[in-house]
Amino acid sequence: MTKKLLLRPYISELPQFRLALKEFLSIVLTDSVQINQIILAIEEACSNNINYGDRPENYEEIEVFISFEKNKLVADIKDNSAPFKIDASICCSMLDKIIKKDKGGLGLTLINKIMDSVETFERGDYYICRMTKVLK
Repeated sequence: MTKKLLLRPYISELPQFRLALKEFLSIVLTDSVQINQIILAIEEACSNNINYGDRPENYEEIEVFISFEKNKLVADIKDNSAPFKIDASICCSMLDKIIKKDKGGLGLTLINKIMDSVETFERGDYYICRMTKVLK
């Protein structure tokens, strides 16, 4: 089962996106905590993309593909803006970042804590951020 969601690149669009994502995940998953964690990770990645992505002028929308493969969820965020380096901001634990009052990287740390794997790669004119989560 695969679902494609479109997100216009504006922070104001995130609440509607979140509702559509929750509606779809609730069809397949029953654990509300896991559903909310997955939504948080995907929304954070999209928010980072909107806020920090280096997008061309013809940029229209972010495509998010959610699929279920055996016992795991795969979320592909497809975009034509240059990606941020997922691993670059992951230098220490979230608690260390809070104690040190480091700015930036908390969202990426959160994504990596929630999801089991996160990778970014180029495919043609697009970049894909693929996040996977093994389901219980």
